[in-house]
Amino acid sequence: MTTDSQDHTSERALVEILDDSAPGTPMADALPGSILSTMVLDARAEMKRSRRRRATPRSVAIGTVLILTLGGAGAAAAATISGWEPWVQNPDAIVHFTLPSGASCEYRIVAKDTGDPADFTAARDYLKSTDVLALADIDGELVRVTARDVGQDDGSAVPATSVYSEDQLYYQGVTGAINNVLWDEMEARGIASPVTGSDLSFASQSDCAGVNW
Repeated sequence: MTTDSQDHTSERALVEILDDSAPGTPMADALPGSILSTMVLDARAEMKRSRRRRATPRSVAIGTVLILTLGGAGAAAAATISGWEPWVQNPDAIVHFTLPSGASCEYRIVAKDTGDPADFTAARDYLKSTDVLALADIDGELVRVTARDVGQDDGSAVPATSVYSEDQLYYQGVTGAINNVLWDEMEARGIASPVTGSDLSFASQSDCAGVNW
């Protein structure tokens, strides 16, 4: 019979093996906490949008994309450290908006070349020919992101307004509203289904110069 001591020793050995095999994240380790907080903001916002329409894969928001490439750094960090990522050097759409603090943001979007080539072409053409910001219901999305509760590590929940700044909430409102425009159009065209989803995806990155998140 395995003893508790043996179980503990085996568990500790496994943890050490996993720690040793984990890839290094030098860029993320060197980033200030304020930038990492922005990454978390974007990643959490994307997950909430995905859960709202579970079957439809929403765009990969900047934080989610760059968590993979930087091991924890968000879009603001990438823009600050190395400029625009290669995959967004020639975006399908560029959106400019101003945060409540007066900081200007540039938001770049690309359709991902996955799934049906015809769907990809349609999505890319739509982005290139449409002012998605003009169609975005920013006020409506801002009401949603402002009214929601944010889960804490201890299992409790607090109002989003007590966690995020006015700039952060507005940023989520704008990017979330644009996201909704894209997927509502894809569903209207039959490219994406609210039931079965779609292989199509979008990616984006932003640069909000001078913002103090």
